Amino acid sequence: AEKDKNLRLRSQRLWLAIGNQDHHFHMQQKLLAALDNLSLEQMIAYIRETFSADRPRYELTSVPKANKSTKTMLSSQSL
Repeated sequence: AEKDKNLRLRSQRLWLAIGNQDHHFHMQQKLLAALDNLSLEQMIAYIRETFSADRPRYELTSVPKANKSTKTMLSSQSL
């Protein structure tokens, strides 16, 4: 397992383990063991299912504003 790069990442990992009831902090070892046990066929099946063309998905698009120079000021009354 990769060493934590800083204290923030270490504390984040440890608090996540506590939140997951992993009081012995074995989450990384369990994850590595699970990844080691994955077969190539399982990975291919996962990728095919995840990126299937007929899998339901949301598509987010954006439309450019007509006039970018106009800025709208927000105030507490407009919210």
